[in-house]
Order: sequence, then C-alpha cells, then structure tokens
Amino acid sequence: MSLQLLGCFQLLVDDQIAHLPFQAQRVVAYLAVSASPIARRQLAETLWPFSKRSRAHANLRTALWRVGHEAPQAVTATHDLVQLDGSVEVDYRALLTSAVNDPAPAGTDSTPIDQLTGELLPGWDEEWLMIERERSRQICLRQLETLSRHHLGSGAVAEAIDAALASIGIEPLRESSHLALIEAHVADGNHAEAARQVTRLTDLLHSELSIAPSPQFRRRVASLGLPLAS
Repeated sequence: MSLQLLGCFQLLVDDQIAHLPFQAQRVVAYLAVSASPIARRQLAETLWPFSKRSRAHANLRTALWRVGHEAPQAVTATHDLVQLDGSVEVDYRALLTSAVNDPAPAGTDSTPIDQLTGELLPGWDEEWLMIERERSRQICLRQLETLSRHHLGSGAVAEAIDAALASIGIEPLRESSHLALIEAHVADGNHAEAARQVTRLTDLLHSELSIAPSPQFRRRVASLGLPLAS
C-alpha cells in the first residue's frame, strides 16, 4: 500500500486506487501525518471538534469501517489506539526522512522536482494541517535549492535552473532561491539574465515588502561581478 499526500490524497492498494469518502480520507491523512499511535478520543475530538463526543466517536467508527472495507490492514485499531499500519508507504514521511537523514537527497534522481513542489493536501481546510503544511513547504524549498546547487556542481546547468525556478514558484520572495538561479545563470554564461534576476528580486521585495535585498545577498551578487540594482 502507498499513500500520497503531496499534491493530492491518493491511497493505492495493489496499485489500485482505494475510493475512500472524505471523512475516511481525513482519518488516514491524520494518522499518516502523526506517524504514531493516536488515542481514539484524541483522534475523534481533533477531527470532529464541534460535534458532541458521542457523535464524534460514531463518525470515527464509521470512517474506520470504510477504510477497513476499501483498504484492509491500512489502519490498525485497538479499543484505545489507532495508527496507520507500518506497511503503508507515505510520500510525506519519505520527504521528512530524507530531509533528516540525507541533507542532500538531491544527489540522486529519487526526489524529482514534481514531488518537491506538491503542497501537503492542497485545498484541505484543516487546522491540524497548518503547521505540517508549513513544515513541508520549508523542507521542499531547502531541498530544491540543494538540488539546484547539486546539479550546478555536476555541470547540469539546465537542471539547476529548473530546480531554482521551482523553488521560486513556491516562494517568490525567497532570496536564497533567487540566488541559486542567479548562480546557475552565471555558470551558464548568461550574465545579462543573471543581472535581470537581481533586478527582478530587488523590485519584487520593494513592491511587496518595501525592503531591499539583504547584505548577504548583495555581497554574493557583487562577488559574482554583477551590478546591484538601485
């Protein structure tokens, strides 16, 4: 079984999509993000905070039954605890693991750009997702910048540019992502394009935040022999 949370919710059982109703999806997603056994009471009250306790627990029982019907063994439940079975491969967990255990997973093709640009459960309006969604976003930004610089060090300039652009697409105001792109353009011999990128960031920071690029950014741009936008 494999569970996709980045970009969309999709649970596969033997390469077939498990068609879960939304409330069952919420249970599976919460268990996947939590990555540890959860007390039934906590799970029910977190997912149905505005329902009476009896109704929340009834909703949870129904959701677990639907999961068991569509994806047997995906969830392990006892009288007190519920958890996602360890056999389920979760893309979000893999992302977190790679960020902790391998600060440069970009050195392989196992972390493609499309996986690093997927938002955690986009469109889901869940309070419990807010912190995890920002955590995921920050990890992806760092990984994309690492990926860009890895490709640059390997001489794969086009791939370095693609990764830097993907990072900017997630966060247009992130200086370090713009700098990765500028360095890639310089390595490619496109100093004019690099200079235009400096101007783009300078203008963007001024128009959006009324601030100038940081001294660190300006020093690095100067070391590359590029003009600083006024």
